Amino acid sequence: MSLPQHPDPRSRRLRVLPPIGTPRSVPVAAWQALRTSVQQWAVDSQRAACRNAMVAGTALAARRAEREDVEEFLAAREGRSGVPGSEDGPAAERTARG
Repeated sequence: MSLPQHPDPRSRRLRVLPPIGTPRSVPVAAWQALRTSVQQWAVDSQRAACRNAMVAGTALAARRAEREDVEEFLAAREGRSGVPGSEDGPAAERTARG
């Protein structure tokens, strides 16, 4: 099975398109509006990212608190102290089982 033949590499050249508009042909006000718009997008994007991080951190903290409440409740039902790192905590139970 033969590989397809590629055309001569010298014939594969990029064509440069003429510029759509040069800075001199675009009004200064348009450039300033574009610049302001891009800068505002960056600020808004950063604020949204910070807001998302705060929401995620709050959700994780709530889940952690709920998990700790459940662990304490189960420990109380089983008669354990429920303090992480204690001899009769979940880690000690895991090591005792194997």
